[in-house]
This record gives sequence, structure tokens and C-alpha cells, in this order.
Amino acid sequence: MAATFLAGIAVTATAAPTDPDLFGRNADLAELGGTVNQILAAEKDKSIANMTVGDVTAILDRISIAQQNYLWVKKSERASMALPGLGQYLNGDTLNGTLYLSGDLLLLTGTVLGAYFLLPGNLQFGTLNYFTDSYATIRSSWEGHSFVDYLPSLGVLLGGTILHGILRHVSSEAAGKLAIQRIRDGRITFEPEPMLVMPGAGSELFRFGMRMDMRY
Repeated sequence: MAATFLAGIAVTATAAPTDPDLFGRNADLAELGGTVNQILAAEKDKSIANMTVGDVTAILDRISIAQQNYLWVKKSERASMALPGLGQYLNGDTLNGTLYLSGDLLLLTGTVLGAYFLLPGNLQFGTLNYFTDSYATIRSSWEGHSFVDYLPSLGVLLGGTILHGILRHVSSEAAGKLAIQRIRDGRITFEPEPMLVMPGAGSELFRFGMRMDMRY
């Protein structure tokens, strides 16, 4: 039974690079599939028929660790993509995490203030009270300007959005590299977890467990 199960994993994993349907819906999984291929390639000279349950379990444990390492790197990248610095915090780098987060907050604050102060004067709080003035008064004030009058403010908003996207990308990439380095240094490790590999399951090939036991 163990031999049959391992054979199914081998057939499915080795099909990953050539069968576009296996990873078509999630290209990131191709990277994990490549790692599984390397693990299985190291065992290619062994006869599946002569393997024991312990041999199969050892291989599955290695695949499980590779899977959790992969997921941790992706989690770190996506955390910093959502909020710059968060991926750094997850990996214990509070200094750079704080720098990225502070940069994000400063950029957001600068964008909002810059866009506000570049609005026409009669639309700012010194002239127009958005809490007490009537809706008709506020609407009339905004409609009294042409599109050109709003261009400076819109330009700041656009520039801020672009810079924010760049910051998120840089932070995400740095968080992924940091996660890889932490794993290589042994500062982040995982315990083997049960993993279900379903041969022929297409893009749902790797069904990840609900939790990861991480030691930091």
C-alpha cells in the first residue's frame, strides 16, 4: 500500500513541469512541484517494491518540510504586499519592519495631505465646512470647478498610489528573501505534518494542512 501511494506521488509530481493542467490555475505551485521532484529524484535508484512504511514516511516528511518552507516564504511575501513591513515582522526583523511600515504611513499621510492642499481654496476647510454646510452648498462648490482645477490634486494621488505600489513590491520581495534566509540559517524550522498529495487532482494537487508547527 505504501509503495502504491509513493508511486502515485512520483507520477503526479514528475508530471508537474510538463502537464500545464496540473498547475495552470496556480503557477506558484510549479516551484513547489520542482522541489518535490528533487526529493523524489534523490530516491530514484531505490525500488518502490522493497520500500518499507518507514522509508515512505521519511520521504513524505521531507516533502512536508519543503511544503511548509514554501508556504512560509509565500506567506511572508503576501503579508508585506498587503502591509509593508508585516512580512519582516513575521520573520523577526523588527527594525526593517518598522522602517517599511513607517515609510508606508508617511507616504499615505503625505499623499492625502498633498492632494488636499492642492485642491482649490474654496474646497478646503478654511472656506467650506463639510460637517455643517448643506449638501447643496458642498456639491455646488465642487461642481463650480473644471477638471483642470483638480489635476494637481489628482496628480499627487496618482503619484502616491504608484509609489505605494512600488514600496509594497520592494517590501514583499525583501520579506521573501528574508524568509528564505531565516530557513537556511535554521532560525525558522518546521515539524513534519501530514500532507495529502492527490495524483491527478489538477490544480488542487497539493492540499495544504490547516496549520504549520513552526519553531522560531
